[in-house]
Amino acid sequence: MPEPQTWEVVCRIGVNFLFTAAALGGLYRLLPVQLAQHHRLQVLEHHIEILSTRLSRLQEEVDRGMDPLQQQALIKERLNRVPPDQLQVRLVDPSSLVADEEKNVSPAWIGQSPQPLGRP
Repeated sequence: MPEPQTWEVVCRIGVNFLFTAAALGGLYRLLPVQLAQHHRLQVLEHHIEILSTRLSRLQEEVDRGMDPLQQQALIKERLNRVPPDQLQVRLVDPSSLVADEEKNVSPAWIGQSPQPLGRP
């Protein structure tokens, strides 16, 4: 009688060994797929971070563009135009303003636009 129990234990160990070998073979085949997916996920998360930063910057620009108080500043910033009711002030280094005898530079022009104020 002891012999059938030994045979039964050997069969169970053999079946368990086969199941273990099949599971390890499956894991061996799935591991590269999982690593590739993990790498792709990291790349996509990096792209999401970049796009979310860009989206927030664009959203701020849209919000600023919709604000009526900021529209004049945006026009001035993007088109480099000064509204007709404002003077353009240019800051210059005073040491660079050395008047020659040929040129009579009036101190009234320092910091002011040399363009006349006449409107078309």
